[in-house]
Amino acid sequence: MSTSAEHTTIQSHPQPVGKGAIASFFDTLIGTIMLVLLAAGLITITLTWRASDVEFLGGGQLRVTQSTWWGLQKTVTKLESSVQDGWVEVDENEVRVPLRNRAMRLHN
Repeated sequence: MSTSAEHTTIQSHPQPVGKGAIASFFDTLIGTIMLVLLAAGLITITLTWRASDVEFLGGGQLRVTQSTWWGLQKTVTKLESSVQDGWVEVDENEVRVPLRNRAMRLHN
């Protein structure tokens, strides 16, 4: 018994490599503008981000810790209530500076 099979050959042509949707979006002017605006927004948020913690230490003392840049930079201020001078700022060397002649701004 003899069988004959038909062989069909499919010619394969190389497909042109196209850009993805995201790559073609960033090739446009609108995509570039959006990318610049996103970067500018992130920089603005980074520069203005602050968090403050107020700790009541007791005995008329409190500590204000201000963190900026996601905790990479901290400012610690220790305040103390004094009968003679009112509120005073205590620095690292335990020098007490009265606050009555200085302006203070408290943000919520």
